[in-house]
Amino acid sequence: MTHDPAAGPPCPVCGDGSWYPVMQARDMHGTEWFPIARCGSCGLWRTADRLAPEDLGRYYDYPGGRDAGRRFVGVIEAVERVLRRRRAGTVQRLRPRPGRILDVGCGRGIMLAALARSGWDAWGTEIDPQVAATARQSLGERVATGDFLTADLGPGRFDVVTFFHALEHLAAPRESMERAASLLQPDGHVIVELPNWASWQARWFGHHWLHLDVPRHRHHFTPALLVRMASDFGLTCRGVQHFSLEYGPYSLLQSTLAASGLDHVLFTRLLRPTGEIARPRAAMRLHLLLSPLLAAGLGLATAIELLAAASGRGGVVRVTLQAQAGGLRA
Repeated sequence: MTHDPAAGPPCPVCGDGSWYPVMQARDMHGTEWFPIARCGSCGLWRTADRLAPEDLGRYYDYPGGRDAGRRFVGVIEAVERVLRRRRAGTVQRLRPRPGRILDVGCGRGIMLAALARSGWDAWGTEIDPQVAATARQSLGERVATGDFLTADLGPGRFDVVTFFHALEHLAAPRESMERAASLLQPDGHVIVELPNWASWQARWFGHHWLHLDVPRHRHHFTPALLVRMASDFGLTCRGVQHFSLEYGPYSLLQSTLAASGLDHVLFTRLLRPTGEIARPRAAMRLHLLLSPLLAAGLGLATAIELLAAASGRGGVVRVTLQAQAGGLRA
């Protein structure tokens, strides 16, 4: 594989246009492989395919991918909803009383509905019409369908704008951060939660890491690079949390299975309500036979991920940013 720099789009962090090919990663839900390149100046990584935005939609059409209605089977769905509602607590701790919030990529709107019940003026954007329709069942017309950069969000500014596992999916993260900053009240906050390319998981598993998720994840940030990009728009880091109970331990466990030669997401697919059990059958039976060990492995993965988080190397980070007096700087 060549390591000569190749021209590409401007880096959203530093503006450089030289990218070094560093690895190939496989779509975990298919058989295609996609290149990943590193910025020659700041070190940001990006998925360096030539897919047009309109071509990306088909890569979300995997079993359970479009999470309208019920996403998981049985108790797993209930646990997922509890974890999503816990995000509301993260938002509420920023303000002593309810405010106005925008959740970019709000999915089914579980967090927003919990905040709305607590008195928040809750708004969301969701690019998938079916998923947006599910969110509107509890939030009404305060869910805009389509691109965040062009969505009609009504008059007024927001106290909080959140990107929970959304920013890494966007083709234009810099422009999205700029718009988020422009929508804030003077003392408002932006919360970004995404996979951490500086994590132990990313270093251990390389192209087997679950959170690479090519080609859906367009950019692969470290906390430092995210904070650097946000600072261009008058946003200051107020804290970084390195542990995610929702995504951290499971990602470590599934990445271990993938690196061991088992299907990248076979165990994940067994939890989906689609009825489409992945092949090969032998691998499926192996997962089922190993389920007691997988449960024990999840406990061990949680302990390892807690240690990684304590070392500032958790697999998923949540960065809280606050608007500075004076607003945008770029």
